Amino acid sequence: MATLTEKYVHAVTRALPEDEREDVAQELRATIADRVDALLAEDPWLESLAAEHAAVAELDDPARLSAGYTGRPLHLIGPEAYPAYVGLLRALVVTALPIIAVVTVVVGILSGDHFGAIIGHMAWATFNVAVHVFFWTTLVWVLVERNAAPGKVARDLGNPWTPDDLPEPPRATGVPISETVVGLTLLGMAVAFVIGQHFLSWFTTADGDPLPMLDPDLWSGWLLLVVGALLAMMAFEVIRFRAQHWTAPLAVAKTVLTIAFAVPVIWLAVTDRLFNPPYLADLDRLWVDVDAGHLNTIVWITVAVVALWDIADSWRKARLASREEPLGRDGLTSHP
Repeated sequence: MATLTEKYVHAVTRALPEDEREDVAQELRATIADRVDALLAEDPWLESLAAEHAAVAELDDPARLSAGYTGRPLHLIGPEAYPAYVGLLRALVVTALPIIAVVTVVVGILSGDHFGAIIGHMAWATFNVAVHVFFWTTLVWVLVERNAAPGKVARDLGNPWTPDDLPEPPRATGVPISETVVGLTLLGMAVAFVIGQHFLSWFTTADGDPLPMLDPDLWSGWLLLVVGALLAMMAFEVIRFRAQHWTAPLAVAKTVLTIAFAVPVIWLAVTDRLFNPPYLADLDRLWVDVDAGHLNTIVWITVAVVALWDIADSWRKARLASREEPLGRDGLTSHP
């Protein structure tokens, strides 16, 4: 049977790289042996096995000690990366959950569900989206933190603090990077959907070609306008982030781009020209009670609500920005 010392050495070194194990093992054996000798010298009546047990008990947990040798973190998300993780998580929740709640309520109303069923469906759908947002965001951050080079995700905890580390005071209408990332991600997903649905579909034509969800005749102009507006909105997100401050011209640009996207989509949905009829027919055969009128109503109501909120929020932030005190060249607020 292995001695207590060998058990501890094995527990510490089994996760280490092979070329480091022997050196660490010899160091641990020497440390334990020296401590055993010291304990026996202090108490001549102490048995050697008891002294060995006491010496090993004084050492750190083998898993923690092993992680210290390898630099492997023993936390899911470290303290330096945690604030940025929470900021991104908050932005995703604030963006996604209200949209899911509104869409679920509109679907319930148009389907004629009673009040209790609408609330229940909304709560369940929102909960499911929240779970996915928390899980995937956390997983991405864990992978990034564990695979990034030291100093890439967060500053080394051992670096001393200096006044030069102080950030600029936040402005009420500043643009955080998490908001920009979320905006670019959602817009990129929208562009990918509009283009991808023409080439990837659950259904196929009689010739075996993908059956688009959106009416393919719209590529003659309407869908090109929608994709162009989405790409322009992605460029606007970058420009807004670089400006780091809302202005009236930025609010005007945001309003124009939002209208350029929303009006065509709303018009096509109101006139029942947005979706491809054969696609809806196949969808109706697969899922019972697919009503094209209800589906178009859900689309234009959702797009209208989101567009109006986006425009109003842009002008609210521009108005707040006009009241803020400008920064002088020395970085201090200038007073009249």
